[in-house]
Amino acid sequence: MLVLCENCRDREAGIRVTRIADGSARSVDLCAVCAAVAGERGAEHEPHCEGCGRSFDTVARTQLLGCGQCYGAFAERLEPLLAEIQAGCSHGGKIPARRGRRLRLLDAQQRSDA
Repeated sequence: MLVLCENCRDREAGIRVTRIADGSARSVDLCAVCAAVAGERGAEHEPHCEGCGRSFDTVARTQLLGCGQCYGAFAERLEPLLAEIQAGCSHGGKIPARRGRRLRLLDAQQRSDA
C-alpha cells in the first residue's frame, strides 16, 4: 500500500518521524525531501560544507548547493534527495556529432560488459 507524505501529499513517504511531547507520541510519515527540510534525519550532527559553510538543511530547503565542495560534504545525503527531485541523471538535449558517436560507443561497450 502506497503511503503519501503527510506534509506535501505528493511523494511516497519513506520516513516515519515520532515526536514525543508532554507524555504523548505523535507519528508522521514523510518523504525524503520533506524530512530533510524539516531536519528529521535523527540525532546525528548536522553536517556543514567546509568550503562555504552551508548546512544540509539549507541545501535541502533551497535545493541549491553553495560550492563544489558541497558535493563531497553531503554525498551520502544528496543521492536520495536528488532521486526525489530529479527524474533522471542523463542529459536529454542535443550534443555535438563527434561527441555523440563516442558516447554511443561507450554506452554499447558498458552494456556488453554488464
